[in-house]
Amino acid sequence: MRYRIEYTGGRCKTIDGSRALIRTLKQTDKPVSDVRKVFQSGASDSVMNIYRKYLGGRRGQSAGEDDNDSRMAVLQND
Repeated sequence: MRYRIEYTGGRCKTIDGSRALIRTLKQTDKPVSDVRKVFQSGASDSVMNIYRKYLGGRRGQSAGEDDNDSRMAVLQND
């Protein structure tokens, strides 16, 4: 199966096989906006929720956002 990692800022990388995908995600320190499974027809589905746990330094957040920012937003909305 082919996968495509989409980085924040528009760059993307195509990878063959889930093991290679996991290895790449563990090593990346760039912010990832999406991980997509690419079918032979060219269609793709997001699998970000499945592979989010393998992300290295940046866990699928937009640039400049960290866990504390999200928690503060939730607390402020209460």
